[in-house]
Amino acid sequence: MYFHKKLKEYFTNKGLNNRQIANEIGYSEAMVGRYLTKSKPNFELLTRIVKSYPDIDLNKLFKEKYSNTVQEEPAIYTKESIAIINNIEKELQALKDKIDPV
Repeated sequence: MYFHKKLKEYFTNKGLNNRQIANEIGYSEAMVGRYLTKSKPNFELLTRIVKSYPDIDLNKLFKEKYSNTVQEEPAIYTKESIAIINNIEKELQALKDKIDPV
């Protein structure tokens, strides 16, 4: 999702319209509308937004995805994999027994 769409979503979730945003950051309503539809933000706009809305997360807005988590494939073990794991566990237990016999 593009920056402007995420920014618009942020303001929509806060229940703010373009006029309210414009009044808060000191831009015209038309200019705010442009930034919320497709114009790339400039440093001045970002500075004003952060000053007016300190809870905004610019990192989240600039990232391609919302999530920082890694989506991993579920582990699928074959019979051979399970056999190898069992052998490793047996060898590990044998080593532990040599080090600290009960």
